Amino acid sequence: MGGISNATAESLLNFFLLILIILVLTICIFILILKERKLIKSNPFWLWSQLIPFWSFIAIPITLIKINKQLKNYLKQKRIENFYKATYSWIWFFTSVLSIFFAPLLILNLISFILFYKQLQKVEKTL
Repeated sequence: MGGISNATAESLLNFFLLILIILVLTICIFILILKERKLIKSNPFWLWSQLIPFWSFIAIPITLIKINKQLKNYLKQKRIENFYKATYSWIWFFTSVLSIFFAPLLILNLISFILFYKQLQKVEKTL
């Protein structure tokens, strides 16, 4: 008595796996986007290492710091007003972590990822 039924436990496990699959897919898309961008220089091994469980909690913030620094330096060198905001990248990262525990944040995660991608496109268009 008291515990959860097998069906409920299985449903929760399936839901948790779905969340993890979505998060891994966004990380893969993130890596592929970075690989195709000429603005951002990063070691391919470093990029793909972000898929390693738990290591990604360290690797992604370091990558975001590098990206933000590179883009700000790029805009400064080209003497373009700094319109790049790193906010979307950090919202994406933190909602990725928190959505593991609170699934509704997954929607905010996807929105912030799209907005982060749009920011990268905007910087690229200044070429």
